[in-house]
Amino acid sequence: MEKGSHFIEKRRKLFSSKGIFIGTFFGGPLATGILLAINFKTLKQGNKIFIAVCSGIVLAIAIPYLKIAIKNNYGDLFILKLWPLIFSGVVYYFLKKYQTQVFHNNFETEEKYSNWKAFFVGIVCLLIIALCAFLYTLVIFNEQK
Repeated sequence: MEKGSHFIEKRRKLFSSKGIFIGTFFGGPLATGILLAINFKTLKQGNKIFIAVCSGIVLAIAIPYLKIAIKNNYGDLFILKLWPLIFSGVVYYFLKKYQTQVFHNNFETEEKYSNWKAFFVGIVCLLIIALCAFLYTLVIFNEQK
């Protein structure tokens, strides 16, 4: 018996583009950053993990403020119809820029996570963002009293 032959090689898993879009739809940029960071970690691209997580956090904070500023100037048309298209385009751009080559090289040999896992990551991110918004609103209303 060869030494170490009883160990089963653990297969690496990646989130597909569809899974990332599902997570993004429910959890916004925070979910996108997390899902991309998981893919980068799996592919051992440590320099991109920090960028993905930080950009997800920064966008999750900046987007609500941008929405308020834009809504006050341009109304509901932009927020309801154009904003989701613009954000989806930005996510698509980053997926193409950072992961298309990686997917083509590794997706054939790697397993992929279930899209349900991406959905649950999105829901958890949605709950985190909702909790932060609630706490922020609570602080603002307590200061006004």
